[in-house]
Amino acid sequence: MSKARRLGTVFDSGLESKPVFVAAIIRSDGLALLNYQPRYVDSIGGFERYELFCLAGKTRTALSLKIAQRKKVHVMKALLVSQPNKFAWVDMTRPVCGPGQVVIRVAYCGICGTDIDILRGKVPALFVRYPVVPGHEWTGTVVEVGPGVTNCAINSRVMAVGYLNCGVCAHCRAGEVNHCEVHEQIGFTHNGGFAEFVVAPARCCLEIADTIGLDEAVMAEPAATVVRAIDRASPQRGLKAAVIGCGPIGQTALRTLGLYEPSAILGIDLSPMQESLARRAGATSFVSTSDAAEMVSMSGADGWDVVIECAGGPLALETALTIVRPGGHVAIIGASSDDQVLSVPANIFYKKDLRVDGILSYTPESFRHALDLLTSGRLRLKDLITHRVPFEKFTNAVELLAARAEPLGKVMVGHSDRWEPNTADSRIRMAKLDPLEPGSPAIAGKSEDTMF
Repeated sequence: MSKARRLGTVFDSGLESKPVFVAAIIRSDGLALLNYQPRYVDSIGGFERYELFCLAGKTRTALSLKIAQRKKVHVMKALLVSQPNKFAWVDMTRPVCGPGQVVIRVAYCGICGTDIDILRGKVPALFVRYPVVPGHEWTGTVVEVGPGVTNCAINSRVMAVGYLNCGVCAHCRAGEVNHCEVHEQIGFTHNGGFAEFVVAPARCCLEIADTIGLDEAVMAEPAATVVRAIDRASPQRGLKAAVIGCGPIGQTALRTLGLYEPSAILGIDLSPMQESLARRAGATSFVSTSDAAEMVSMSGADGWDVVIECAGGPLALETALTIVRPGGHVAIIGASSDDQVLSVPANIFYKKDLRVDGILSYTPESFRHALDLLTSGRLRLKDLITHRVPFEKFTNAVELLAARAEPLGKVMVGHSDRWEPNTADSRIRMAKLDPLEPGSPAIAGKSEDTMF
């Protein structure tokens, strides 16, 4: 009697065709047969089950009802950037769990300026690897748990710290995982949240409490960088602060600064349309000028105690250094390109006795701190989400960001069938946009946090 002792590697020959089995079917007499074809029987517990049939000659003999199994191949939609300026929605194999991993069904994913830079090929090669599915600000629900996972369960609402750091280099040992010598990050070198599903190490996942929606929880990722920047500035109650760039990062900074009971917060953005959102986020005054002298005079002193720079580029940085008071603190969040240079007096740093901190993203600690602030209700960011766009209209969302024809906070994409009931908020606009072709001129616009 023949028996299927072991099944070797299983391959898919295409989405439309039957699976091809490369198997050694060992008969009782020790002969190996390679000409058996599977016939689908049923699907149980996430596995497809097949009965093996011999096709030798005209014979079609079942192997005594022996059943072969293979993992069921699932397909998902994802935004794949195959190379700079070339992206499209494609069918991809849904990720599966390995040991210590979970598969998460994405609900929402925020669009960051860095995502636009990945589409445009503007991110340094050290930080991105094509082809890739971008998206590093996302939340969802666990649908599959791999062997050895103890901190996540099916149906848990989670988000993931994106850094997949090595844990052994000098930077990792010092807690500086954003400087890991082996840079790996979800949404940059590993497929991210612009997809139906994401696989992530369970150790990177943070559970989201029921006190906040999955949409607002997305904001913990950008807030993690802001929280780290403001913490570096050691703010004191009653401080006077200025925020340069009033896009979503700047608005998050304005709102977070409010936790320290400031006496004044100035919002600065060259787009006057951002004033209403800046004031809602916490700005007590707003200017859309590049006149640094006017900004200093608005402090009522010789400058601002703390300046949070969220725009990037030489003009924003030079403005920050100019309007901060002597002995003040500048925290730089905005990114600039390698070819941009500053034109400031070389003695400005010692003459004004400045403290200047550059902030490259977040750390796991600042990520947890930001999520804790949201969970406790001390920090509320849901109203900074101005647009929710269905995933299939991602290109329209990019066009929205590039056009800047209306006030913009956080623009978020997601699967509308997974959106929670509390997203029906009268303050939030659901964008209804016409479809655009992938590779449209939308990606040619600015991606910084401001029009600065």
